[in-house]
Amino acid sequence: RKKPATFVWPSGSFAGSVDFKQADKIKFDLKGKLSPTSRAKDFQLSGVTDLKTGAVKLKLTADQIQLVTWGNYAVPLDNIIFHSGEAAVVLELIPAVNKAGSNSLKLSATLRQAGANYAGHNIDEVNGQATLTDEQLSFRLQSLRLNDLPLVASGQINDFKKLILDCEVETNHGSLEAITKAFTQTKQLD
Repeated sequence: RKKPATFVWPSGSFAGSVDFKQADKIKFDLKGKLSPTSRAKDFQLSGVTDLKTGAVKLKLTADQIQLVTWGNYAVPLDNIIFHSGEAAVVLELIPAVNKAGSNSLKLSATLRQAGANYAGHNIDEVNGQATLTDEQLSFRLQSLRLNDLPLVASGQINDFKKLILDCEVETNHGSLEAITKAFTQTKQLD
C-alpha cells in the first residue's frame, strides 16, 4: 500500500500542560479529541524529553481508533490493508535498554471487529490483543474469520522483512475444504 508523504488530520479540541521548569527537560500532558468529527474517544499524550541526553519517554492512549484511517498509516506491514474495525491503543516510546541514544517502541492494541486483506486472504471479525515491540508482533485473537473460516489464533511475527511466523491456530467449525483453501500447505494432508 502507498503511504502519503505526510499524514495530516484536523485535530479536535485538546488541553493540557507543557512544563519547562526543570533545566534540560520538557514534560507534557495533553488530553483531547483526535478530530472534531471522530467517533474515537478522548486521547491522552504524556511524557518527558531530556534535552541533555536525548532520551524520550512518551505514552499515548486512545480508544475507538478507526483502523481504516490509522491502521493503514501506522502498521509497518505494507501487505496488510485494513477495511474495517477499531482499536483501543497504548503507544509507548521509551529509551532502549541496551542501545544508548535510541528508543524502543511498544504498541498494544485491543482489536474489535477488525478486518483486513493480506496476501489474497480476507480476514474479518478479528477480536483480541496485539502487541508490537520494536521488531516483533505478538497476538492473541479470541476470534477471527480467514476466508470465512472461523479461527482462534495466537503467536508472533519476528523480522518484518522475512515475516518469520510462529503461530497456533484452532477451529471447531471449519470444513476440510475451507481449511485447505485458507492454508494451502495442508492440501497434501489426509
